[in-house]
Amino acid sequence: MAKKQLSIIWSHRPYSPYVMGMAVEATVCGFKKVFPRSSINYGINYYKNGQNTYLYPTKQYINTANALVRQVTSKPELLLNILKSAFRKSLLLNKYSRSFTSSKIESASTAKLISWVEHFSKLFIEMYAYGTAAILVGYSQDNILYKTAEKILKDKTKGETGAFADFYVILTNQPRLNRNVNFELEIIKLAKRASATNRKKITLIKKYYGREVKRIINKYGWLSYDLCDEMSWDASHIVSLIKERVDQDFNNQYRDLMAYQRITRANFQTTVRKLNLTKKEINVFEAIRNLGYYKWAREYEFTEALYRLKVVQDELARRLNISSLAIKYLLAPEYSSLLEDVDRYRVELSKRIKESLITHDYQKGYSLFLGTQAAKEWNKIKPLDKNNNPEVAVVKGSPAYGGIVRGTVRIVNSVRHISKISDGDILVAVTTSPALLPAMKKAAAIVTNEGGITSHAAIVSRELQIPCIVGAKNATRIFKGGQTVEVDAKHGIIRLVKDLS
Repeated sequence: MAKKQLSIIWSHRPYSPYVMGMAVEATVCGFKKVFPRSSINYGINYYKNGQNTYLYPTKQYINTANALVRQVTSKPELLLNILKSAFRKSLLLNKYSRSFTSSKIESASTAKLISWVEHFSKLFIEMYAYGTAAILVGYSQDNILYKTAEKILKDKTKGETGAFADFYVILTNQPRLNRNVNFELEIIKLAKRASATNRKKITLIKKYYGREVKRIINKYGWLSYDLCDEMSWDASHIVSLIKERVDQDFNNQYRDLMAYQRITRANFQTTVRKLNLTKKEINVFEAIRNLGYYKWAREYEFTEALYRLKVVQDELARRLNISSLAIKYLLAPEYSSLLEDVDRYRVELSKRIKESLITHDYQKGYSLFLGTQAAKEWNKIKPLDKNNNPEVAVVKGSPAYGGIVRGTVRIVNSVRHISKISDGDILVAVTTSPALLPAMKKAAAIVTNEGGITSHAAIVSRELQIPCIVGAKNATRIFKGGQTVEVDAKHGIIRLVKDLS
């Protein structure tokens, strides 16, 4: 394997090799057709005990992202058209997944089930070839688009303490809300009914609204799917969400959600006038706003589709005596040889979960390394952590929602960590996902290593109106659970309190 300087796009995620293998193939091969100036010709997924690290060559990744952004600032419709194409293809993918009904799955032959997975894979790769644009532009604060936006605002807000963060939020809010809001509205509606009938206790909610709770799980449970093998929402979780809304001012919440699009547009236009932004400057912020919306609109569609495909994959696993987790470690091209090599896969897939490294080269296609060979290759190529200094007391990132708070650090990287956090704690994570929403609601502030201002943490913090800093790179390594920190989300700084003068 050639020595390359690599950039981690994300890490510590359970996303399966089936999904991530298609993502890399779409980026390395498919995106060149969407954006011919793409220079990305190589990608890597590394797995250790089921956790994924996703990488591309640094120079190829940055050059391609910046080439795209340069065109976007002068031709904003370019990015918008790519994002809309990705969204339309995600709708087609989800529509196809709806054909995977229980009765059809039970009666289908094993060969037929495999053909469904293969066609799904083809549709996913076609969709993700366009969706790559959202990854390139949206997952790093270091590209030209974000840097340009920050420079514009810093120039416009000189001398106004904290104004940068406030204006930044207004100018980069997504223009409308995504499908997850329908789930929130269903919870609020049930909370209204429970409150009106004085059935506010958890036991009463379970007793009188069990059918509605089950319907919500069936309709929206995919929101907590980890893109591999698990979901984290059950009836108790939905009931707890209803109970939370009963104890809150749900009328204001409902009103704010329904009026989001109108209020967000009005605030954007008012701020544009106040700062006297030029057309080109407006284009920069409109690009970020559209990126925030379409990135998540697309992701919600393909997450639901992948959840439906899981039922097909699980049935294949049952018939072939493979675990439901292990079968997600098959790469998309391998399904065609599944029946011929099932004995080999039974042995090999468990090894892939423990440690494996998968590459995709534009010319050579896939390469797979297992066990000690994977570890050896990873040690050759893994990016050096130049910022992992335990003596550092200050960490910087990008403000996603302004405010200054102090609290106790709680490291929350998965559902099993949610119980660590209490009201008023500072949630520090590599990244966040819908499954961590209960912990995020308790937090006084959110800090993530990864992500930009269109990330899940950024968007949720704005909905919850709590301070948030994203792209802090090494916050989970610098800060330890139990430490007290100050989160200054107006300036993008996290400090240990003991070091404050």
